[in-house]
Parts: sequence; structure tokens; C-alpha cells
Amino acid sequence: MKRNPRPWTKDELALLGKLPDADVADLTGRTFGRVWQQRRALGIDQPELRFRKWTRAEDKLVGTAPDADTAHQIDRTESAVKSRRAILERQHASRETKPIFSDPKPSRAAFAALRSQSIPRYSAPRSTLSAQRRRVHANGNAKHGPRADWRIAIPHLFSDSKRQ
Repeated sequence: MKRNPRPWTKDELALLGKLPDADVADLTGRTFGRVWQQRRALGIDQPELRFRKWTRAEDKLVGTAPDADTAHQIDRTESAVKSRRAILERQHASRETKPIFSDPKPSRAAFAALRSQSIPRYSAPRSTLSAQRRRVHANGNAKHGPRADWRIAIPHLFSDSKRQ
């Protein structure tokens, strides 16, 4: 490590921000870290960023509409908008719901027609974890067969003679 690094020339400084830091390091004979440090010290942005920086105007739009709409409007991905909304700690914009019936007051004939159709009832599926718990409770552990009454297996712990 050099204690007194050579000063930057005007030509070397002109390369900062125009080429990637690794290329500038190769051309100038300096380390990547020194090139990065000099560029940052001078406040020069990195060229060819993989991701665009967020502008204040884009930040103002985040959370005002559904993420998909905002993403389309500012030409970003929906996941980028969701991540930015989380960083800015903003709530998700409420989406307008469409009414179920187009007629606000359906006629009795419409309800009668619905009753005459055989529509299966919807039952929400139970989670697999609760189903497993019910099976284990009813049948005991699957490895060891049905659950035995553990008080019968260890009678000496529950006898009255030991308690006295």
C-alpha cells in the first residue's frame, strides 16, 4: 500500500463516470477500490447502472394507485414498486371493487332462478396441518400405532399407596 499515491491527472479524472470503474482501473493502473473512492469523493455517478435510481416524482406516485398500475405508469416492474412502497413505508392503495350484481335491486324472479339451480356449497379446505393433528389425535402416532392410555402403562405413578 502506497502512502503517497500519485495525483490524478485531468485525463484520468475525465474517465471517471464515463467508463465502468474496473475499466478505468485497468487504463490508469490504479486499483478498483481507489478508482471507486475517487469517483465517489467527486460525487460522480456510476455509469451504466443496472437499476435506475428512483426520482422524487416516482416516489410520490408509489402507494397512490395499485402497484401494477403505478409500475406501468413509471415503466418499472410491479415487484420494484412493491419493494419501494415497503421502503417508503406506505400503505397499499385500495382497489375499487366491482358490484356482484349489475342491478342494485335484483328481482324475486332472479332469486328464484338462482334457487332452482343446483349450486354446490363451497367449504373452505382445512389446512393440512390441522388434518394431521386430528389424525394423530385419533390414531396416535403413525409409527407406534394407536395411542395407548399412558396411565395404564405406568400404574405405579398413579397408585394411591405411593401418594400417602
